[in-house]
Amino acid sequence: MLAKTASLLVAASVVAIPSLATTTPTIQTISKDVVIVGGGAAGAYAAVRVREDYGKSIALIERESHLGGAVDTWTDPKTGVPYELGVEAFLDYGNATKFFSRFNVSVHVSEQESVNTQYADFSTGHWVNYTVPTAAERLAAFQKYAKLAEQYEDMMLPGLWDFPTADKIPEDLLLNFGDFARKYGIEAAVPTIWDVAAVGLGNLETQPTFYVMQSFPAPLARVYTGKGRTLYVASHRNQDIYDRVSDLLGDDVFYSNVVVRALRTSNGVSVIAKGTDGRQTEIHAKRLLIAIPPTVSNLAPFNLDKKELNILSKTTYTRAYAGGVVSSNLPSNTTIINSALSGNWLNFPDLSFLQWYKALNSPAHYHKVMMFGNETVDSDGSRGLVEQSYQQLVNAGTLLKEGGEGLEWLHFADHGAVNVRACLKDLKAGFIQELYSLQGHLSTWYTGAAWSAQLHTPTWAFSDSVIPRLVEGL
Repeated sequence: MLAKTASLLVAASVVAIPSLATTTPTIQTISKDVVIVGGGAAGAYAAVRVREDYGKSIALIERESHLGGAVDTWTDPKTGVPYELGVEAFLDYGNATKFFSRFNVSVHVSEQESVNTQYADFSTGHWVNYTVPTAAERLAAFQKYAKLAEQYEDMMLPGLWDFPTADKIPEDLLLNFGDFARKYGIEAAVPTIWDVAAVGLGNLETQPTFYVMQSFPAPLARVYTGKGRTLYVASHRNQDIYDRVSDLLGDDVFYSNVVVRALRTSNGVSVIAKGTDGRQTEIHAKRLLIAIPPTVSNLAPFNLDKKELNILSKTTYTRAYAGGVVSSNLPSNTTIINSALSGNWLNFPDLSFLQWYKALNSPAHYHKVMMFGNETVDSDGSRGLVEQSYQQLVNAGTLLKEGGEGLEWLHFADHGAVNVRACLKDLKAGFIQELYSLQGHLSTWYTGAAWSAQLHTPTWAFSDSVIPRLVEGL
């Protein structure tokens, strides 16, 4: 049945979309209803829903050898113990628990970790005289923040389909977040907001409140008031959910592949995917779903038209990297957080920086590291941030140099572009409506964090809002 349907689609698609094979050698040509680019949170989830629940054939193109994106579970080859070096927990939002149940993946409610935390200025290596908010101060601040964020929840989640036009954007969302925090007395919540979800924005004080709230929306704020929860996979291996998705999707996923060329019209698309082995596949489809960050560089193979370039060239983004390191000089069960020298609750390092050396529950002095940089920071530069910060801590005497032992890398991963955003001027001028006008343009739809929130399960929910539009008329 599927083979017969596919053969009919090839005939229809070839008429609508000229083949790219004349200029690019391919190994095979296939036809699908929908081609999805990006197997991170939103793309992998969407692939399941489109194929299994809407009955449409799909091809999913993923650059890595596995699905899951920022879920980055590393297993210690010596002990077999898994460690989460990317996403640590999932916000219980939307269809989250049902999706885990669908794949028989057990989840538990996350609990507060008991880890000693210290603060240092990684640019100098010295400890920072930092007084953390008390539990009572933090709770009171989050109760206020949650109520403020809930005023805008429906216009921001699961997506920005109903975001106000330029002349009606609430003034609070356009304030610098430092001014917003002082206006409402929520300073005690800001260190957690930065550390948990909004760190990719850099120094929050100068960021528009809209982008901070997009990173740390109302459902996440409710977690810190006791009215929401986060989940972790019971096996202590968050990758399990995406491995189950991978098993289900089977050969419909093209791993270790990237799009090298595409042709898009209002009648359909043709995409050429190339694997690391050099093999190429031409995929004809009626619709395209892009689930990678919508940056101009990421979308270069799709031959963006003038409208798309005009809108997407207004964006900037942060590059994110994650990894694991080990050194006996890093204290076990102690997390060292990079903090501005002032010790102010509203003041954080500017891009580019290492967020922290976060202690993992390991007797071997394993620490997780997260690096955030501007658009020019590559993998080598990211590693350099970690190594330079470590050396600064050693040189300042903050870390004792024991026996000449240095820093060793356990794992490193490029998490790509995060916090895709526009400047305040463009935001005030209606950038959100411009961005959303790209949905459906040239048979192309979009999902992912840039369109929702920088969190896994809200991007699942956003995919749920896109898919009915995507498949309409197929």
